[in-house]
Amino acid sequence: MSEKMKKCRYCGRDIPEEATFCWYCTRELVARPERPDVTRRSSKIPVWVWVLVGLSVVVVIASLLAWL
Repeated sequence: MSEKMKKCRYCGRDIPEEATFCWYCTRELVARPERPDVTRRSSKIPVWVWVLVGLSVVVVIASLLAWL
């Protein structure tokens, strides 16, 4: 019973040619399909939001000082 063998590209051990993973180093030998491109929302707050918050704080402080 002679099986065709190939070398694992990660650890170099001989494994059967039809193997999809190496049982010595447990690495997967076939590439998985890529995930579809997902657009990520940025976790950073845009500059214009900070400007709006800053102006709002200035207006509130100015209103409080004018009221006193």
